[in-house]
Amino acid sequence: MQKKTLSSTVALFSASCLFLGTMAYASDQALLDALVTNGYLTREQAETIAKTPEPQVPEVLPKGKAVEQLKITGRLQLQYNYFNLSGGLNDGRSDPQGFYFRRVYLGAEAKLAEDWSGTLIVDLGGTNGNILLDTGLITWSGISGMTVSAGWDKVPFGYEETTSSAKLKTIERSLLARAFDFPLRVSSQHTGIFVNGKIGDSGLKYSLFFGNNDNSSYRSDKHFSNVGAEYDGYSGFGRIQYVSEDSNVGKIVVGLDMGYVQSGVYNMGVVADTNSHVWAYGGHVNYTLDRFAVLGEFLGATLNNARGGSDDASIYGFTLMPSFKLSDQFELVVQYAYMDTDGAYSIIPGEAIRRSNASVSGCDKGQQFYAGVNWYIVSDDVKLQAGYEAGRFKNPVDGSNGKSNVDGVRVQMQMLW
Repeated sequence: MQKKTLSSTVALFSASCLFLGTMAYASDQALLDALVTNGYLTREQAETIAKTPEPQVPEVLPKGKAVEQLKITGRLQLQYNYFNLSGGLNDGRSDPQGFYFRRVYLGAEAKLAEDWSGTLIVDLGGTNGNILLDTGLITWSGISGMTVSAGWDKVPFGYEETTSSAKLKTIERSLLARAFDFPLRVSSQHTGIFVNGKIGDSGLKYSLFFGNNDNSSYRSDKHFSNVGAEYDGYSGFGRIQYVSEDSNVGKIVVGLDMGYVQSGVYNMGVVADTNSHVWAYGGHVNYTLDRFAVLGEFLGATLNNARGGSDDASIYGFTLMPSFKLSDQFELVVQYAYMDTDGAYSIIPGEAIRRSNASVSGCDKGQQFYAGVNWYIVSDDVKLQAGYEAGRFKNPVDGSNGKSNVDGVRVQMQMLW
């Protein structure tokens, strides 16, 4: 008798789970009749359920009739910074500290019929409440292994620069990456045509760009005009990259970058009368083995008219970043970066060490050191980072022996969806 009662209880529980799992289809008369016939519902209960209206689920519909899929994305990065300034090169501004949103991204990716798709990502956390366009692309993928896009995105130059900010092991990019964005105005976003693809199953990938010479530093309908700048020029970039399979000997990414920018480099009106044309080049290696990883990158550029007249400058720099995961959640990271501008004075301490309020005078040489720890609470989706950052800059454009020393801490909380 006890076994029969237990069996009946289990059967009733199973039937209840089945009923709850199919509640959205409770108006199906055949299902209700079957439950009544097997004694799990009375006829009165079945009639009550049949009369219960189904819940109304709100619909979110794209305007375009050809949209087959719509994905909403977001990124929040909240930072705390504190920096101390020393050395004779500083501008006397107060040491910055406090909380602020580094990025407030909201995006949408739409997949349309006939191999078309679109990506739109905006940053709601711009300076003075401005909304900034981060990515805007119209993409066609009608050829296997290749995509062609038109719009606004990062050009294929600089491995660290083209790594998403959501995936960075350091809180901010190195002074090398930041200087090639501004004032060199080589990397980061440009408007034009992008081609990306892979070469069969060889592990080789390529990226190409052709378009405007103006990058994100002064993206405006009214082109930035200063010291004879000409922002109606063009630029072109290319990358070839090998990505190995992940194996017991690790995974390696090796790549070469090349680029040309016509009259795009901002010389600040101190060492040259007009902006420079630039040939830029670089190479990178990223190796991962179990919990250990190391990134090495070299970037260089030749600037014409970089020091006035016909005097060119050969800029170079490198960054090295090893990291080690203590566990699946905790990771140690260190990074060192060095840059020499060969008299072009294109390192701005206040830009190289973001939010440091260091000097805005151009310097010829710079070094940067970072040491931090990452806590992957839910992988990169919820991540807490903290680190110490130091910058050393010398040989300013005014010809003095002044130096700018920056030391501080950063903390960043990130959430993705």
